[in-house]
Amino acid sequence: MAEYISYFIEDPRQLWTLGAVALLWIGMTAIGHLFVREDEETVFAPVIGWAVIVTTYTVLGTVTMLSFTTIALGLAAVALLSSIYAIRRGVMLFDPLWFRMIILAAPLLVLISAMQGSQWDEFSHWLTGQVYLLRTDMFPGDGRPPSSASFPAYPYGWQILGYLASRIAGFHLEAASSLINVLLLLTLGRVALGWALRAQSKTISDISLNAWVLAGLAGLSVILINPTFVQKVILTAYADSATSSSLALGFVLGIMSLRKLEAGDIRGGIRAAMISALTLSILVTLKQSTLELFLLAIIGLGAYGVSAGVKHIPRVIAATLAIAAPGIVLYVIWRAYVSANLTGVEFSFLPFEEWNIDLIPTILTTMGYVLLKKSAYLLAVLIAIGWGLMVFRQRTQANRFMMAAALIFAGHITFLFLCYVAVFGVYEARTAASFWRYNQQLGGLAVLVLVMGAANILSTYGEPLKLQRLSYLPLVLLILAPFFAAHKLRFDVDPTYYHYRAVGRAMLEHVDRGQKVYLIDPEGSGESALFSQFETSSLNVSYPYLSSFHDHSIQGILNFWKQTVGTLVLIHSVTPEVNEALGQSFDDNSTYLVRSNADGSATIIVSWPWPKRG
Repeated sequence: MAEYISYFIEDPRQLWTLGAVALLWIGMTAIGHLFVREDEETVFAPVIGWAVIVTTYTVLGTVTMLSFTTIALGLAAVALLSSIYAIRRGVMLFDPLWFRMIILAAPLLVLISAMQGSQWDEFSHWLTGQVYLLRTDMFPGDGRPPSSASFPAYPYGWQILGYLASRIAGFHLEAASSLINVLLLLTLGRVALGWALRAQSKTISDISLNAWVLAGLAGLSVILINPTFVQKVILTAYADSATSSSLALGFVLGIMSLRKLEAGDIRGGIRAAMISALTLSILVTLKQSTLELFLLAIIGLGAYGVSAGVKHIPRVIAATLAIAAPGIVLYVIWRAYVSANLTGVEFSFLPFEEWNIDLIPTILTTMGYVLLKKSAYLLAVLIAIGWGLMVFRQRTQANRFMMAAALIFAGHITFLFLCYVAVFGVYEARTAASFWRYNQQLGGLAVLVLVMGAANILSTYGEPLKLQRLSYLPLVLLILAPFFAAHKLRFDVDPTYYHYRAVGRAMLEHVDRGQKVYLIDPEGSGESALFSQFETSSLNVSYPYLSSFHDHSIQGILNFWKQTVGTLVLIHSVTPEVNEALGQSFDDNSTYLVRSNADGSATIIVSWPWPKRG
């Protein structure tokens, strides 16, 4: 029982995490309300506020010497004044239905607040980048402290939120990004519900169901039946889910703008275009590759607008260019900063002669196989394509939306195919590495498509099947799911992760700034090196390593050992080959820190017993 309770209540720091994220979200929402004028836009306010924050940091952080804390204080003042202004206008900061969703999701949020970083990319880049911002109060660059993140030239639009939550708390909050991911998903769920009803010319007030039931339905759509709800991506500091949410929300805002313009509401259309532009601009500040998603969203909006008729083309071109402009400006600003300060630390195209052209049949086959395995996501893609093709028969709003969504799905899959051919190495191309994870960036769009499809089916068959009897089921499922799935959601409690991190922290007593420590872990994937590097990042310690993916035969270990003479070596897993190569009799139930001697021997400095492994 105690172990089960610890899934939810583990550390007093959880209160700091929940409190800091709540304050950050309130601040984002308040800033967003500077641009919100209609009730239907209220739910978008926090994402609009995020866009303002990202824009401010990208501009001021690259062209001025202002510290990030100074910028944060300025944004906090803006949020406070905006809150006061909203209260005086009698405006509710939060959408009532979304607030109900938060209450229903409270068990999940509490559970997430207990989590800590545990995944490869968190320690190689995302959490490492947050720690760098906290430590230096600036972006990395020439003349500044070096960053140990894998891709320090990536933009920081996602890591800024983790930085701000941690700055509020006064220390690094590893679970902050996970909580924000879920808050963004709940926002998407609320939007998806309203969007599906709008496709049937209905609103929330037209539905006879209890508001709490509607909140349960909206939450269910993005947590329990979301085809891209992958715990080890969403409940981490990874940017994939944030990318998914910002793309879908910005796309919806863009279509709202075009609809207003078509209806002759020029003022409302221009304002909606402005908040769509802000929201979509977030995409170019998340990763190097998300420029592609940004451009696909603009293309999709353009196709949606043009599908209304030829006479709308001039207005559509003007609107889409206006929506694209802020994102393009932010992209140019960041690229200019990177070219001057961080050249050579990003993905790039291979020379043409190294392109994987001969692997094209294999790449296509593997991509198709992955899509077939992810049937729910594939269903969303096929629904968008099939429904979208109906636009050639009838130009309804729903048909036009699906056609635009289908273009984004098809464009993204095509882009990934080109990357496997021209960017990735042979192994990644042959296996279509991370193809499913990259498609998760369209998870928000898939949710919109599936919820619209489900709403269409329910409106037709719900009454005959008497599905209203089950109306409270989504609400109950949303509340109880974290309790039944706690052991799966808390994937971070693996004793191996705790051991790696404990040893990493202990290394602070044995290393100097800038030191290189070699690491031998023939039974590990290399995670132990990343964990150690993260825990000693304040001293900028690096860990060249030998793992199960390297030659860990006796000769391979000997070759690695020859590089280590006179240095510290961390041995995380002991195999017969390790003992044979080093002439030792290490116990395979301990981790060892040794010094490599000139005669090839090893002197043990300290050891740490392994906990019982899960």
